[in-house]
Amino acid sequence: MSYPRYQGDARSKLGAGLRKAQARYTAQCRRFRRSIVALIRSWVRGGIVANLNQVAVELNRRAVPQMEGNKGWQRKIVVEMLRKEAPNLLAKLDRPRRRYMTVPELARKLGVNNKQIYYAVARGTLGCRRFGRKIVFHPDVVERAGRTLREHRAKSM
Repeated sequence: MSYPRYQGDARSKLGAGLRKAQARYTAQCRRFRRSIVALIRSWVRGGIVANLNQVAVELNRRAVPQMEGNKGWQRKIVVEMLRKEAPNLLAKLDRPRRRYMTVPELARKLGVNNKQIYYAVARGTLGCRRFGRKIVFHPDVVERAGRTLREHRAKSM
């Protein structure tokens, strides 16, 4: 009975080549994902996109290719990629922060005196939240107040 010859060297060479090819592919995928993340970051800074759905739409609109060969970008693919490469950007896009305004900021934006804002809050015509003595206004309230003020000024002229 003859035993097969030991071919450990041939197998290890084949395995090493396969491992190298796999490592090259992995590095290429990583570089591709990082370039897409850099592109998304620039869109967020530029105000082009504000949430994950807009990111997927923008990637499709600009015909950005995918590594996996899927047809079109979808929200779940964007989420999966950002979870691996940029979790902080994912958190920012998933839950964008709303900017609440204080009384002086709102008065400056509307072009009125602080006392008028406090008076509107006391009457209940301007919705707000109170944190101790601090009064803050939701962005939607600010938008409505600005629209109402513009309409009122237009009527008085």
